[in-house]
Amino acid sequence: SLYRFEQALPPYYTVGRVVQTENDAAALNMISTPNFDPALFAVVSGHEGILALTGSEFALTSVALDQPERKLLSVKRQTPGFLATNLTNYPGWRAKVNGKDTTILQTNYTFIGLPIPAGESNIEIYFDPPIFKLGIIISLSSLIGLTGLLGWNWKSS
Repeated sequence: SLYRFEQALPPYYTVGRVVQTENDAAALNMISTPNFDPALFAVVSGHEGILALTGSEFALTSVALDQPERKLLSVKRQTPGFLATNLTNYPGWRAKVNGKDTTILQTNYTFIGLPIPAGESNIEIYFDPPIFKLGIIISLSSLIGLTGLLGWNWKSS
């Protein structure tokens, strides 16, 4: 048999309400309850006092670019809100809202989300892992060292 889940949420959407929890265990408990509806509110763990959103506006985002390492979105909200995504919370995700760096928050236990101001917003989410930059530095340093060593050995011969 083939089943279709008609109430599936899109990969990027905004909600007007955020519930904050002290830690991941509390977030997991909250999203595991039968009354959890991600279309009504987002659960953010470990960031007490950052958000005070209590609205009810749900808004879809418009997706201009959806590449694995880069997303360009736009949304129009009447009130401040919170962008919830299906992107796994992994170190290296960065975001800009209207060209300004913004904090990415662990959302709904395992995903990322971020606060969105009222009005029209352009959102860029991109993957920029620090380990990648470290790898480039190590590779270039090794290449320069090897080139210098080979040049010194060639000159000595």
